[in-house]
Amino acid sequence: MNTQTTNNTFRLLGIAAVFALSGASVKAQSHTVSLSAGTVVAAHLQDDLSSNNSNKGDHFTATVDDSSSNSNWNSNSLPAGSKIDGYVRSVVPQKDKNPGILDLAFNRVILPDGRSYSIQGSLISLDNKSVTKDKHGRLVAAKGHTTNRLTYVGYGAGAGALVGILTSRKHVLEDTLLGAGAGYLFGALQKGKNPSNVNLKTGTQLGVRLDNRLSYSRN
Repeated sequence: MNTQTTNNTFRLLGIAAVFALSGASVKAQSHTVSLSAGTVVAAHLQDDLSSNNSNKGDHFTATVDDSSSNSNWNSNSLPAGSKIDGYVRSVVPQKDKNPGILDLAFNRVILPDGRSYSIQGSLISLDNKSVTKDKHGRLVAAKGHTTNRLTYVGYGAGAGALVGILTSRKHVLEDTLLGAGAGYLFGALQKGKNPSNVNLKTGTQLGVRLDNRLSYSRN
């Protein structure tokens, strides 16, 4: 083996060693992120949904917000650009004095690198009464909002009101929260003012509450 061949061989071995060390370094820096039930993620809807055009079982996607565009967002939760898949759990179009209702659920998280995880997720408002931050700076559901079920109801202007449902014989609406459009007091809802369809446009911000633990590895 001549000198030039020997030098080229050592050069290639050196490059390979650098890549190997780099890979080991990346692997050493990876860690598991564990998000407990009650963690809240802010995302933007990527599809139009409405109580008069959507159907039960329709699928939709929301994209996780970037910290640079949302002061409430903390990147320790899910990487910006992650996708959250959801589906229409139930839908009722507006009719006469009855408002439209659009009930959404979330069932999968897809990270930017393509890894996907099954989840159970529910709607939550992103106002200060509904969310707070934990010791890691992540958004979490505030006390009293960790298990309540919310749905969109067509009252007032904008997308509609995000309200809680009491499961009873009459499905009483209670504890109205700020939704994507505007919030209305329970009394105003009871009076049935301006019933309309729920209309969620592409880009509507959603609060997604994780109802089960999610763990994933992150570099």
